[in-house]
Amino acid sequence: MNGKRSEGMKTKQAMMFLALAAATVMTACTSASVPEDEVKRIDKPQAEQEVLASTDTKETEEVKATEEKKSYSGFFYHAVTKNGEGDIYINMPSDEVVALLGEPESTFEAPSCALDGMDKVYTYDHCEIYIAEYPDQSLVSAIYLTDDLSSTPEGLTVGDTDKKMRELYGDPYKSDGYEYTYRKEDSYLRVQVNVGKVTYIYYMLKTE
Repeated sequence: MNGKRSEGMKTKQAMMFLALAAATVMTACTSASVPEDEVKRIDKPQAEQEVLASTDTKETEEVKATEEKKSYSGFFYHAVTKNGEGDIYINMPSDEVVALLGEPESTFEAPSCALDGMDKVYTYDHCEIYIAEYPDQSLVSAIYLTDDLSSTPEGLTVGDTDKKMRELYGDPYKSDGYEYTYRKEDSYLRVQVNVGKVTYIYYMLKTE
């Protein structure tokens, strides 16, 4: 009897072991059907899409900013001040001037050289920038080089000869014997000459 009982217990134990093993296998199969790393892979494309969308937005903004900068045309003056530097164009908004060059050393009002009324004048190292006030914005109307430490991007400075001026810019658009005017897009470059020497250089809004 004891032998049969013992064999019966072994049979029950074997059946329990097989049932447990089958359950373990089923659980393992269920887990294997969607492993943790697979879940991560499923989620990854969405994360990548968010990163790509963010990157696309940033690139679009950078392209837009570049296109806006490229929209300026005509002559420009590369200003260098103790607070910053940059290319200043006629018709550039005044806030962009300040963003590039920093706050001016001083400001005052003066009769506009290009338009009717008064302009606000920003004083910086080696230059004065005239700002015309419009109803909806403030734009650069003129740029004066104030000493012989500043020069145009092409290399003309106060004290140079009129011969050098012509070598750099060619024949002027017009002249009246002492002031030579060069025209480019929506701007003028004007150079005053006295006894063959450059005495004054400034840029201004084209008015005709």
